[in-house]
Amino acid sequence: VKALTRALISEMKEVSENNPLFSEEMRLNMVNIDHPGKIADFIASILSIEKEDQQKILEQTNVRARMEQVLVYIKKEQELRHGGARYKISPWGLVWDDEYYYLLGYDANSGIIKNFRVDKMLHIFRTSDPREGAEEYKKIDPVKYSKSVFGMFGGDMTEVTLEAKNSMAGILVDRFGRDIIMIPKDGESFTCTVRVALSGQFYGWLTALGKDIRIIAPETAVDGMRAVAQRLTEQYRP
Repeated sequence: VKALTRALISEMKEVSENNPLFSEEMRLNMVNIDHPGKIADFIASILSIEKEDQQKILEQTNVRARMEQVLVYIKKEQELRHGGARYKISPWGLVWDDEYYYLLGYDANSGIIKNFRVDKMLHIFRTSDPREGAEEYKKIDPVKYSKSVFGMFGGDMTEVTLEAKNSMAGILVDRFGRDIIMIPKDGESFTCTVRVALSGQFYGWLTALGKDIRIIAPETAVDGMRAVAQRLTEQYRP
């Protein structure tokens, strides 16, 4: 495990050196973590890993196996996706989130607005084709989009219903905006439905808020939270 820890830190340092948006604070946080499993979780949270693959890492209770999985994804970090195939995107916005710039653009092939991390874009050039997707871009609020997608990066957009104590209201407004609808349940709690990208980051954010908030729907989101809780219980069992 010690050898794997050294390998994870060494490989991640190499990746970060080629990425000017990887802050010195993040490097220091990584080397100061004193538990191998936590190092693997930290690295997994900042790599560009698909939702399903990230979930598999989080659910892996064997620390050594989890570290080996993360090491594989570090190796893939700078590989080109889809075999280096070109993307034709109509750009509409630029968003800064968590040390990274993301381009918001319309993908005509899929007919939706997508995001692309700017530091991973290579061989960019301008075409003479007219820009597309104006109507699709009008449908989104960049601020809300950032809070729901980038703050919980890596998963499919899903409507999730939360039940929370009244003391959580301010936190939810800060995250999802003032127009979220909070329905009183009793004198001490309320429910609200928000649109988020289901991912390890979302579950981690929810876990950090403690016992005063929980997911109540849909069942897939509840199951995802249970899987994370089970993995943490196994990992820290005496």
